[in-house]
Amino acid sequence: MCQDRPNVDDGVVFRLCTQQKPDSLYFYKEPKPLPADFRLTDLECEEAEKNDGIGGLSVWDVSRTEPDQARAFLSTPRPTVYHLRVAAIRSITDLKLHVCRDPLADARKGADGHCLIANVYSKDEKTRRSIRASVMREAKYVNDLKPQRA
Repeated sequence: MCQDRPNVDDGVVFRLCTQQKPDSLYFYKEPKPLPADFRLTDLECEEAEKNDGIGGLSVWDVSRTEPDQARAFLSTPRPTVYHLRVAAIRSITDLKLHVCRDPLADARKGADGHCLIANVYSKDEKTRRSIRASVMREAKYVNDLKPQRA
């Protein structure tokens, strides 16, 4: 997954989420990270299983990609943006998480900012939940909506 790719040692990455929350859940001021926001897709799980259990969670480097640029690469709407400090991800030492570059083979702006949080997959569901919870705790909501001109 990240064996031959450069690591990102510092800075901030963001995760785009659909924020599919239960109807009974209400956020007073702003969205809060939910476990589903950091769940690997079926495709990501399949790739991890083919890669000796090494899986990556898709994120974007804020210094190379804007949220709207990243959204252009996705097939489903993902309005919610969470920032994750790379140093905080790397400090989750018991899980050995790290961030690596995974640029998309696409000429559109922002493609070079795609990254992966590596080592987020486990065949054991309980371990996967623990990983998601650890990453989720580091997530900070960002309102990236631009004011509309009158």
